[in-house]
This record gives sequence, structure tokens and C-alpha cells, in this order.
Amino acid sequence: MAAEAVAARSEPTSPALTIVKEVKPFFPARLLEDGVARGEVAVAINVDENGRIVDALVIRYTHKEFADAVTPVLKDWVFQPLVIDGQAVRAVAEIQFRFEVNGVLVVNRTLSAGRNSSMWSSDTYAFEPCAPNDLDRSIKPTRVVKPVYPQSLSDQSISGEVYLEFFIDEDGRPRFPVATYARHNALAAIATAALEQWQFEPPRRQGRPVIVRANQRFTFVPAPAETKS
Repeated sequence: MAAEAVAARSEPTSPALTIVKEVKPFFPARLLEDGVARGEVAVAINVDENGRIVDALVIRYTHKEFADAVTPVLKDWVFQPLVIDGQAVRAVAEIQFRFEVNGVLVVNRTLSAGRNSSMWSSDTYAFEPCAPNDLDRSIKPTRVVKPVYPQSLSDQSISGEVYLEFFIDEDGRPRFPVATYARHNALAAIATAALEQWQFEPPRRQGRPVIVRANQRFTFVPAPAETKS
């Protein structure tokens, strides 16, 4: 029975990155020997302006062996860079893999860190993000970096709130922030740059390291005219 991964691709959610080059993972032989015929893995990725993956985090799997098969091949994947207003930009997305003995279905879609974006629910996940209420202790930042609010934006009265959703990994690092609401793209970029420098207590559930979904609100308010002068 063939176990080599043969990639097939469904129509991605728009906007989504286009895969230019992919390297096929293999169905883990040990799972075949154990009679496991299917499984799933989801990986959050950050793709740079050149279409290369610069960060990846496994956020869900049915069997760890499937995740171990996926992560080594991602370094060789290439995407068509996401272009906004004529300029290539970094993009956060999710790649989902469904393993079956006759191949692997690969789905590329935009990532929403705040809700379960899995297309498949037929298997029980051995690993997936926790909700904050499921943790042994409340989320606590140990390092906070305030956003740099440029005077030029304040002078233009570019203000308002930014809501970011993100993962906190097992080491307490914020990963893959996504702006779910922002009054202005510049504010979202500033908030994201600040949050990426934060650090949190490593999340635990029943004493074990986990990843957690979290969110953070930033509010930008222009300085009063007399303060500016």
C-alpha cells in the first residue's frame, strides 16, 4: 500500500498565499505498522516578502509522528509573496495536512488565531491550543513593550483601537499576531511590532506545557495640542 504523500490542493480561502514549491512529507512508517490509517496536522506559518517561511509553529495534530513528518520539509517550501497595494508584504497563514495512506491533502488558508479554523473534525486531536480559561494560571506577561506611536500619526489624528489575536507558545513567546480589528493599517503594524517583543509566563495545563490562544487590545490616543507644543 503506497504511503508516499501525494499533495492535492483545495481552493484556498481568499486572500491566501499561493504555494509555488512544496516538498512532500511521508506517512510515518511506525503509524502504518500500528494500524493508524489517517491523521491531521495544522501549522501556523509566517512567510516573508520573498515567499519563504521564516517562522512555523505546529498548532494541532492527531499524532505527534505526523507533526514530526511535516516540520522538516517546510524549510524548502516557497510561496508567491502576498502583494498589497503593489508591495510584497509578510503574511501569516495556516497550512493544514490530512494524512491518509494513499496521500496527503494540503490546504493553504489565512490564519485566524482566535477560533478553530480546522476544516476537518473527524479525528480527535492529541494536541491543540488551549483557551486561557483552561490554563493552570491566568496569562501573565513578564515583559511588556509599549508601541511607539509616531508624532506624525498623532498630528494627523490617526488614532483608535487595535485588537490582536495570537498564540503564546510553550516558552511564553507571542507568535503569529493577527489584527482582527484596526482603525488604520499603520496602527496595526505598530501594535504588532510591540507585541512581538513581549514575553509571558510559559502556559501550563495540568502542569504540562501547552500553547494558548490569546488576544490583546491597544489604544492609540493623540496627544493634546498643548502637549504637542
